[in-house]
Amino acid sequence: MPDTLLVGYASQSGSTEEVAEFIALNLAEHGYMIDLLSVNYIRKLTGYRLIVLGAPLYYSHLHRDMRRFLKAHQSELTVTPVAFYALGPVHKTDEEYNGAKNQLAKELAKLNWFKPFDVQLFTGMIDPAKLGFPYKLIPRIRELEMTDERNWDQISAWVESLAKKLENDIF
Repeated sequence: MPDTLLVGYASQSGSTEEVAEFIALNLAEHGYMIDLLSVNYIRKLTGYRLIVLGAPLYYSHLHRDMRRFLKAHQSELTVTPVAFYALGPVHKTDEEYNGAKNQLAKELAKLNWFKPFDVQLFTGMIDPAKLGFPYKLIPRIRELEMTDERNWDQISAWVESLAKKLENDIF
């Protein structure tokens, strides 16, 4: 198997892209070649040992670019191991986390063919100043303060678990 991994992401305001960059850098430290790309620029999925995909949840839905990507690459995504992460809650509360976890499960259930071997939900961040249309039209969002609750230690531990699975060929 080739030792090239794909880290693909959809990102609205850069937060999920930063997590993808962190994941790619950490996997590269384990000696893997990494292709890091927005899902908007991924044309083929052949030749990868592992595909790591990530997207934010917005109002109960995966980012539209990720939904389009998954639909367009359905057959390819069934033959290569995929690990998936989402950035969901922007506050570290059990209620918000559990709500986002349920939203993610509902979104993935719509894609009954999509079977990532590992799915993770991480707390995210929001910077209302970076959000575009239509989110800027929502008064509740405009009133939010910038918050960054990403837990880099948790993300790093997940990447380490992926690297361990790669080393042991567990998929």
